[in-house]
This record gives sequence, structure tokens and C-alpha cells, in this order.
Amino acid sequence: DGYANWGRALFGLNRYQEAIPPLESAIKISPDDAALVTILAISYMKTGDVDKSRAALGKALNLNPVPPLLNNIAYELAEQNFDLERAKDCAEKAVREEEEASGKVELSGLQSSAVGYTSRLSAYWDTLGWVYFKMNDLLQAEKYLLAAWQFSQDPESADHLGKLYEKQGKNRAALHMYQLAHSATPLRTSRGGAAQPKDEADFDRALKRLGGKPDPGAAVTELNKMRSFQLPRIVRGTASAQFFVLLGPGKKVEAKFISGADSLKGVESTVTKANYKFTFPDSAPSRVAYTATLGCYPYSGCSIVFIMP
Repeated sequence: DGYANWGRALFGLNRYQEAIPPLESAIKISPDDAALVTILAISYMKTGDVDKSRAALGKALNLNPVPPLLNNIAYELAEQNFDLERAKDCAEKAVREEEEASGKVELSGLQSSAVGYTSRLSAYWDTLGWVYFKMNDLLQAEKYLLAAWQFSQDPESADHLGKLYEKQGKNRAALHMYQLAHSATPLRTSRGGAAQPKDEADFDRALKRLGGKPDPGAAVTELNKMRSFQLPRIVRGTASAQFFVLLGPGKKVEAKFISGADSLKGVESTVTKANYKFTFPDSAPSRVAYTATLGCYPYSGCSIVFIMP
């Protein structure tokens, strides 16, 4: 643990060359720790030792090829423009396994923990989209990056979409995504298992490069509208309740009452008929779960607001 924590600390400080000796020492003691081997592989990659990096990546993938590890490896490879075919293979496997797992979620047994699929799927879709971007497959990249952004409002996905639109020559669309990323940044602290979001300075530089500036008022309003959906008037007075909402490809929607006003019990069929503007990136039987607040008021009527994971 001493060597491992020392190596992780140096790695976290981006002191990759210094991180390598303690990481190597830790792995001599615990050779089956796939997470440590992955960090060592990335340290080799960052310091230009290609052969050792490839060997360590192969070892990590043989030890524990679970979706979080596959996703992290794919993201780091994409960031470094290194071994993109392996990055694509890892990202596709992570997405496929997570999509299959989420597809088994049933409304009847839905718990708050199922919302974790939303966070993980969004992160894995973002990684796969970013790998496609690096491989210049912009059509596929946009499908996955857009889904990741819509389902998570993660600033990293908005930043990636901005870069994609820039590459397509759509500077106005890129500027808009950078503004959204800038305003979404305080809402997120992590990417659900991959890298940390870029800080505001990165978005500021992107905005400046395109001749724009942050527009938090408009951006925050848009972010709120993205997760708010109008419903028919259900009750005349004021009432609120919590629901689970389960979304699937082909506009498939299911809802389940959790708690709240008695007057909003039994309105699940109304909740499922809202126009939820989300786009799944592929035809896999994946399912995305949210907790949501349904609120009804005398003047504005009823709407349901998704709580982002």
C-alpha cells in the first residue's frame, strides 16, 4: 500500500517519471492488481516508453477486463492519440457490456442504485465517441457524444462535442457547446470513473478562440429546460411527488411512483407520455434510469424534472 499510494500520488500530480519506480515496486508485491498495472501503463505512455506501455496494457486487460478498466484505458489512449485501434476495441467492449447490463433493469425492482447505469453509460458513450473522433469517424463520434451529453449534461461531453463541431466547420454550434460546458462545470466533479472534467479555463480559451464569451444566464436556462418536460394538468392545486423514470430506445418509457402527494399516485401513464427528447446512440437494448420530481402548480401547470446523476 505504501508504494501504491506513493505512486498514485505522483501520478495524480502528473509526475509520471517519478511515479514509475514506486508503482513498479508495488506491482512486484501485488502483480494481480489490474488498476495499478493500468496506472503504470499510462505512466509509461506519458513518458514515451511505448513498448513497456503496450505490454502493461495487455497485462491489465488480461487480469481484469471489466467495463470501468476498459473505459479508462480507452480514454487515456484516445487522449494520447496512442494505439487507437486498441482504444476502440476497449471502448466498444465497455459500452456493449454496460448496455447489456442496463438492459436487464426492470421497473418493478428499480432502486436508486440503478441510476448509476446512467452515469456509467454516459461516460462510456463519451469515451467511445471521443475515440471515434480521434480516428476521424465523425459520424459515429457525434452519435455517442450527443447521447453522452443529453443523458448526463457532463461538461466533458459538451467540450468534446464542441471540438467535433469545430472540426466540421460548425463554429456557431461549437461556441454554443463551449458555453454550455462552461455553465455545466460547477454541477459536476467527476466523469463517472474516467478522467476529471476540464476546468473552466479550458472552456474560456475555447470561447475566446471562437470570439465568444460565457453566457451563464442563457446556458443555465437551457440546461434546466433540457431536463424539464411539460405534462398535461393533472391536479388543479399544488402537489409534488418523486418518480423513477426508465427510458429505452424507440421512445420506450416506464414510470414508477416513489413518494409524494396522494393526488399524484397512479399517474404513471401520464408521465410516460411526455416528449422526452433524448437520443440513444445505437439499437442496443440499453435502459437509462432517472429519479425525477413531478410538480403541479395552479398557474404553470404540471412538469417533470429529471435529476441528473
